[in-house]
Amino acid sequence: MKKSNLVLAVFLLEMMVTALGGCIFNDEDNLSPVDPEDAARVSGYIDVLPWGQEALDNAGKRDEFIETVIRACTEFAPPDEDWQIWCQAFLVAAACRESSLNIDLVHEDIPDPPVGLLQIRFGSVIREFDRYGNKNALERIGCEWPDFSGLSDEDWSEPTLDEILWMQDVQCNVGLGAWTYFLMASGNGAPPYYVHNYCAGEGTPGNLVIGMLDYFMGPGGSTNFDEEDPYSHPYVAPIKEYFDLMITPSPDPHPFIRTFEMNPCQHCENLDE
Repeated sequence: MKKSNLVLAVFLLEMMVTALGGCIFNDEDNLSPVDPEDAARVSGYIDVLPWGQEALDNAGKRDEFIETVIRACTEFAPPDEDWQIWCQAFLVAAACRESSLNIDLVHEDIPDPPVGLLQIRFGSVIREFDRYGNKNALERIGCEWPDFSGLSDEDWSEPTLDEILWMQDVQCNVGLGAWTYFLMASGNGAPPYYVHNYCAGEGTPGNLVIGMLDYFMGPGGSTNFDEEDPYSHPYVAPIKEYFDLMITPSPDPHPFIRTFEMNPCQHCENLDE
């Protein structure tokens, strides 16, 4: 069975069980598979970007980034074949927008600094994932989850050097960024909802523009979504520009404004908290 068909079958089974009040998790311990055709396509996406290739290649991380993008999409994006391709292009575009593909980028002048390829933050992304995120899925991307038990609010607001170095890891950084984008896109339509709401089965389906706005501004970002001009926000516009260089001709409707389905089983571990 093709990987895309297998992922879709598992997803549909999860949806059916969820409707009956249950939830299925993939208990596989192995890394998600990477198709060589997918890898070649994602490498081509990197090549058409206006910049960033040199930083990624000088770090010797192109192959790791490509494989992580593919695995992150398998775990956290909608499972159909089109969305897997669109997700891969989106994450490459988002990494270009966030860091120009500079793995080591840390904004040390900002409290709780944004870190790495997708500029994730310890006190928000990591803390929320520690409470609610699907850690089995993250491990299949290649990121081993540390023990953060016992951290105080102050600890969460001031990551240590070791914690920053862990956040710079390609597999952890891209996996956690993908989780945040697609969780927010899946369940944070208006009014704003938080991660614990979504993981409790609350929320309103949104779209990827909403996911980007929430990623950039927090859960209230969805209130800035403009249906008449959805790509006008300065955070969204360059990501769409880069995405449209990779995916041609642009699908209609554009993937960024297609409504998602809520699927807490895909994104959440502690569904009842």
